[in-house]
Amino acid sequence: MKRTIAIVVPDLSSGGGVPAVAMFLHQVLRQSDRYLPSVISIAVSSRDRASVRLRSLRSWTQGPQVIDGEWQGVPFQHVGSYFAEIEFVRYLPRAPLTDIVQQYDLIQVVSGTPMFGLSVASLSKPKCITVGTTILQDRRSALAAARGAGKMWKAAMTQVDVLLEHLVLPRVNHVFAQSEYTRRLLEPVVPKGRLSIGWPGVDTTVFHPGPNFGDKYILSVGRFSDPRKNVRMLLRAYRQLRQRLPSAPRLLLAGSAGPTRQDWVLARELQISEHVAFCQAPSRHELAALYRDAAIFALSSDEEGFGVVLAEAMASGVPVVCTRCGGPETIVSDGESGYLTPVGDPEALATAMRGLLTHPELRKRMAEAARRAAEARFSLAASSAAYLDVYDRLLS
Repeated sequence: MKRTIAIVVPDLSSGGGVPAVAMFLHQVLRQSDRYLPSVISIAVSSRDRASVRLRSLRSWTQGPQVIDGEWQGVPFQHVGSYFAEIEFVRYLPRAPLTDIVQQYDLIQVVSGTPMFGLSVASLSKPKCITVGTTILQDRRSALAAARGAGKMWKAAMTQVDVLLEHLVLPRVNHVFAQSEYTRRLLEPVVPKGRLSIGWPGVDTTVFHPGPNFGDKYILSVGRFSDPRKNVRMLLRAYRQLRQRLPSAPRLLLAGSAGPTRQDWVLARELQISEHVAFCQAPSRHELAALYRDAAIFALSSDEEGFGVVLAEAMASGVPVVCTRCGGPETIVSDGESGYLTPVGDPEALATAMRGLLTHPELRKRMAEAARRAAEARFSLAASSAAYLDVYDRLLS
C-alpha cells in the first residue's frame, strides 16, 4: 500500500519559486511506486478570503475556512488562518489544517523561509521542510528600501520571525536546504543529522530546447515586485547593453507580479521603456515556450536561495547571466553554462550579456552545456533521490 504525504505550501497564487518546488515534489511523488501526495495551501495574505480577518466581523463567526481549488491541473485544499492581518499569526496552527494533515503518514512543508513549518510542528507525524533561505536574508533588500514607521514595523516583525525560525527548525524531523548556500545558513540552527541538500528539479520534457536557436528577446522570470529581484539593476544593465549594442533584442519580463510603478518610471527615465515588456502570470507551458525563444536568460537578484527559473532556463537550452547571489552558484557553472556576475553591478551584467549576443558560437556552446547540466543534475530523476531516500528512512 502506498504511503500518503501532505505537501503544505504557502498560497499557490502568490507565485514565485515556492509553488514550482511544491509541484516538483508532487510530480515526483505521484510518479513513484510508493507514495501518494496531496497539496494543502495555507494563507499568506492579509486579505485571504478563507481567513478570519480583524476588519470582517462575519469571518469571526465562521473561523478559518477550507476551500477547494486547482493549480496547474493539480487539485488542492486552501486553508485560512486566524487574524490574517497579523503576519506571525499566519504561521500558527489552526484546527482545520490540523484535521487535514494528521490523516497523512508524513508532512512535507515547502516554503521560502522556515516559519510556515510552525503550523504543523506540534503534530506527532514525521515532518520535513524544504526552504530556500532565512528570513533575515529574504528581508534584507525590503528592509533597506523601507522608510519611516513602515521600516520599524517590518524590522520588528522580522525579529519575531527570526525567533519563530529558531523555534521550528529543531522541531521537524528533517530539513532540506535547496542549495549549499542555504545549508550554510541553516547549519547553526538545525540539529546534527537532520539537514541535507535537496535542490528542486524541473521536468526536462516540458522545459526543453526548441527546434531553432532562440534569439527573440532577453528573458527574465520572477516576482518583480519583490525588492530582492532588484529589477532596477536589470533595467540599468539593459540600458548599458543598448548603448553598447543598439541591435540588442528587447527585454521581456515574465512572472506573477510585474515591476512596480516606480520601476516603470525608471525605465522611462533610462529611455528603454519601449524595449521592455511584461508578460503577466504565464501558464507552465506558456512559460516553457517563452524560454525556448529567448537568446539569454538574465537574473539580477540580490539574494536567491536556489533559483528554479535558472534550472528551467538551462533545461530549455538557454545560457544564463546571473548575479552571484547565493543559490545560483549551486546551479550555474561560471563560464560553462552561463556567467555569474557581482551582486548590484549593472556594468558587469551588461558586459556578460553583450559577450553572449556578439558571439553566437559561444552562446550556442553555453546553451548546449546548460541543457546537459540540467539533464544531469536538475531533472526529476536526478533530483528526486535526495527526497525519496529521506521519506523512506522516516517511514521505514
